[in-house]
Amino acid sequence: MKLAYLTFIRKKDNEIKFLAVDSPENLNQLCTKNVRSGLPIIVVLERNNLDALYIIGTDGDLFQVFGEQDSLFLMKKLNDISLINIKKYNLIKFILLETFDELTIQESKIHKELFENFEEKIFYITLHTELGFTGIKNIAIKELNKIEIKNEIKIRLLNKIKSIKSMPERFLKKKIDVDLTGYGIYINSFVC
Repeated sequence: MKLAYLTFIRKKDNEIKFLAVDSPENLNQLCTKNVRSGLPIIVVLERNNLDALYIIGTDGDLFQVFGEQDSLFLMKKLNDISLINIKKYNLIKFILLETFDELTIQESKIHKELFENFEEKIFYITLHTELGFTGIKNIAIKELNKIEIKNEIKIRLLNKIKSIKSMPERFLKKKIDVDLTGYGIYINSFVC
């Protein structure tokens, strides 16, 4: 029997975990270059093996990065276990977006890889924890201090992180948008 879950990825180097989902036995077959920490994903498992993996784009579109067939066509329900971490995910995303908003377009382009690595590290360190707003900000400040970048840019970003106020509660609870158009599947939302 196949089971599908909406959750997040946690990745460091080539080690991958799915939050709130037991690691499948064949996880080592997954190409790690397509995935990053903090990505919302759909995992399809069959008898403790990874059958399919879909990355969810910012507009809700699905991109299958593992599996030989589109397993979601065979599914009737998708178990949304992202709700366990949704507040932290939205909070981390908010802090990062607010911080990166301080960059010029040119700075974003020049340091794209550096900031993508910073973002991935923040998600890796904080998404699975019980940290709140202040704890996540403190880790972002600590990790930003480790980055090798012009002092002027670093100071601007650090000041921005320190000045960020908590986001409204209604935004913290915003669910992951998933475009399931064309699939005969419904989302079963629950918290484990």
